Amino acid sequence: MLLSKTKNHITFIKHFLSFLLWLSLFISLITTGCIFQSKNEQVAGGAEDFPNTLALGAAMAGGVSDQPEWDQFSIVPTALPSSASTDSLIIPADTTSLSTTVSLTKSAANSPQVLGNLQDTVYFDYSDTATLKIIRRIHLQETNLRILADTTTFSSLALFNPIGSRPQLILESKGMEYAKVSKRLKKYLYENLDSIGGFDRATFYDQSIIPGSRFMDTTATSIHIGITSPGPDGNFNTVADNNPIYHAFYLVKSINGKNLDTTEFYEIRDADKDGFFYGKGDSGIVVLDHKVPSPPFRPSVNIVTQKIRMVIFRDGTKSYPIFFNESRIEKDGKAISFSIKGNGTDSAFNPGDTSLVNLHISYPAENAKLEKSNFYKILIGSKPKQFKDNKLILYRSQITWRTDSLISATLSFKPDQPIISNELSWNGEMQADINFVNGDSGKLTGRFQDKIIDAELVRTKKDGQIRKHRIKWDYLGKLISQ
Repeated sequence: MLLSKTKNHITFIKHFLSFLLWLSLFISLITTGCIFQSKNEQVAGGAEDFPNTLALGAAMAGGVSDQPEWDQFSIVPTALPSSASTDSLIIPADTTSLSTTVSLTKSAANSPQVLGNLQDTVYFDYSDTATLKIIRRIHLQETNLRILADTTTFSSLALFNPIGSRPQLILESKGMEYAKVSKRLKKYLYENLDSIGGFDRATFYDQSIIPGSRFMDTTATSIHIGITSPGPDGNFNTVADNNPIYHAFYLVKSINGKNLDTTEFYEIRDADKDGFFYGKGDSGIVVLDHKVPSPPFRPSVNIVTQKIRMVIFRDGTKSYPIFFNESRIEKDGKAISFSIKGNGTDSAFNPGDTSLVNLHISYPAENAKLEKSNFYKILIGSKPKQFKDNKLILYRSQITWRTDSLISATLSFKPDQPIISNELSWNGEMQADINFVNGDSGKLTGRFQDKIIDAELVRTKKDGQIRKHRIKWDYLGKLISQ
C-alpha cells in the first residue's frame, strides 16, 4: 500500500515538472515576440530594440545645424576684377608711313645709325611682296635700358597709288619692348582683319617679375593678356569706348628661372557669342574663371577656384552674377564645391527671386563622414547684391558615412515659413530615409518644433520585420524620449 502511494506521488511530480517546463517555454516565446506574430506585423520597440538612436539623433541634429551652410553668397563676386581692364596694357602701334618712293628692288636693309649708345635700325622686307602683295617695315632699337622691336606690314599695292590719293593700307603692326633692369616684357599686335580702313583688333601681352619676398625663396612672373577692339572712333588710344574681347592674368612661381606652377589666374571670356564683352545697351554676358591660393580674409582655405557667369555693364555698378561655382580645398582636408544659379528664366540673383544652391563636401579619411551633398532653395533678399537678408525655403541633404552605425541618409527639411541663416527657432516638417550598417532601413517623418525634433521612425529590419518608434531629440541630437 505504501509502495503504491509512493509511485503515485512520483508520477504527479513528473507531470508537474513537465507542466512547468512547457509553461516556462510558452512564457519565453510570448516575451520574445516569436509566437502568434507574422514577420510583417507592426509592433512598438523600446530603446533596447533600437540601438542606433544616438547615431540617428546626431544625424538629424546635424541636418538641422548644417542648414546655414547655404549662406555663402558673400563669396560671390558682383563685378569683374579691378585689374581686368585692358586699358593699362595698350601700347600705341608703330604706324610710321611707308615712303611711296621706296623701290621694290631696293636692298633688304639700310645701314644702322649709331647715336651715342643708341642703335636704331630700320629695314624693309620684300620676301612676300610678289606672292602676298605686302611689304614689312622693321624697326629695331636698343639702349642701355631697353630693347624695342616693331614690324609694320603694308599692302604693297599702296606703292602704286598716286601720292595723296588715299592713305597707305596697314595690314598689321606688331612689336615688343623689353626693360633690361626690371625684365618687364610688353608685346602688342594690331590686326586689320578685313583689309579695309584701320585696325579691327589688338592683342597685348605684359610680363613682369615679382621679387622673391612674396613667395619667400621663390620669385613669380605675372602675365596679363588682353584682346580688344576699338570704339566707334576706330582709335584704340581712346580707351573709354574700346570693347574688350578677352582678358587673362597668370601668376607663375619659379625657382632659379624655372617655372613651377600657375599659382593664381583669372580668365574672362565672352559668353553670349557676339564676340565682345559689351553688346547692345553697353552690356553683355561673360564667363570668369578664377584661381586663388590662400585667398584673403578666408584663413581656413588653402586654394579656391571659381567660375562666374555674369551680366556686365560699362557702368560696373549695374553688373550682376547669373551663375556661380566655387571649388575649394580647406586646411582641414575637406574638398568643397558650392554653386548658385537663379531659378528664373534669366538665372539672375535679383531681389525677390529664388535661387538654387548646391553644396558638396568630401571629408578627409579620418572623418566618420565620407561625403555630403546638400540642395537648397533660397529666397533672395530685398537689397541688390548684398544677400544679407536671404532666406531658406527648402533644404535636402544626402550623407554617406564611412564608419558609423549609419551607412547613408537622405534628409529633407521644409520650414513653415522662409528663415534667415543661423535661425534655430524655426519650425517645420522633416523627413529622412536611412540605411543602417546592420542591414536595417528606415523612414523618419516628423517636425522640428521649438528646437525639438519629434518624429516617428518606421524601421524595416533586414529579416523583414517592421518596427515603429516614436523618438524625440533636442537640436543637439540628445535623446529626450523613445
